[in-house]
Amino acid sequence: MMRNFNKYYLVIGPTGSLVDKDTGEIFFEVIEASKEDLKRVRNKVDWQASLNHDTEIYGENTALSNLLSLYHVCYWEYPNFTPGFAIRRFRKDQLPGGGSGRGLSNTNKVHGVVIRNVKTGEYITIDKREARLSKMRKRVFSWADTLKEYLENVQKFRKVMITLTYAGVEDWKPNHIRDYLKALKRKLGKNLIACAWVSELQKRGAVHYHIILVCKKGTRIPTPDKSEMWKHGMSKIETAKTVFYLCSYLKKHYQKAGKFPKGMRMYSVWISKGAVEAIALWMMRLSTLPRWFAEKVLEFSDYKGEKWERCKGGGWIFAGKFFRSPYVFMGIMSESV
Repeated sequence: MMRNFNKYYLVIGPTGSLVDKDTGEIFFEVIEASKEDLKRVRNKVDWQASLNHDTEIYGENTALSNLLSLYHVCYWEYPNFTPGFAIRRFRKDQLPGGGSGRGLSNTNKVHGVVIRNVKTGEYITIDKREARLSKMRKRVFSWADTLKEYLENVQKFRKVMITLTYAGVEDWKPNHIRDYLKALKRKLGKNLIACAWVSELQKRGAVHYHIILVCKKGTRIPTPDKSEMWKHGMSKIETAKTVFYLCSYLKKHYQKAGKFPKGMRMYSVWISKGAVEAIALWMMRLSTLPRWFAEKVLEFSDYKGEKWERCKGGGWIFAGKFFRSPYVFMGIMSESV
């Protein structure tokens, strides 16, 4: 039986309660409503309050299922969107990508994350893959910039390019690149000044790695496959002209093609202790921060070199002040309905 709580007396799809965000009252709408009517309705709804209300009456699973049906009727133009109020109620294995849904986890089923700027009201859709590529570019460029000044002042060094290729398209495993670099660092010891790598999808669909090493002059680099440090396919060693060598691979069109294997790391950067000044490393670490917070940190010129701290529950502390992101999570976009 439908309950008449106020002047709105209409029904959409499965029975469910919609709470008016201004009055806190419950209203109903009708399936025959026009799209303009539905836009009017959805702008009135407090979806989280609606879910909380129906959960007490019907139980969590039924309430969530009913409310999502209502949501997608009201937002007919976004069939692939899962709103945040629903994601927080899902188990991890129920999410479109199988992850937490709050971030850009490496799942090929989640296309992007929708956020809203609470100050401007602007909605932004962050493409998951482009966000990962952007972060990779930012970190690798920052690493190269940090080393540039060091290399200009030191003459006796060697720059080496290494390419690691898999024999088979399906041969990739998460720890292969980690194990190779651990073995290489043990072999080179203090002769290794810095290194960075990026992963790439070849046209045939296989993962391969591009690595650049900065070593002391005269350092001998074992051929990865012949030395059996790399047991998964072929390798190639060349002399690099610049530490910015890796950056050219970050612009290739097929970086965006295909699907990354689940759990694949896309890059790593490292500089040995004492190779560059502490303030240079601090500046490089800024590239790990969200842009909005990095800009805030740079405003405090008297605190350069000081540590920042991430707060449990959200936000950051720097220079004795608390900073909260102006963006709030709204939901995720999946590849398919």
